[in-house]
Amino acid sequence: MLESLSGLFLSAAKVIKDIKTAKELKEKRQEKAKIFKKRQEVKKG
Repeated sequence: MLESLSGLFLSAAKVIKDIKTAKELKEKRQEKAKIFKKRQEVKKG
């Protein structure tokens, strides 16, 4: 009982960590996209 509970907790913690990492990656990509768009606008201007 206790083993399965701790296993469940560990897998939940891993999932939460994965989601957090995915969110951070997404935010970084969005920042890069913004910078890229700004650079293109500057080139056009």
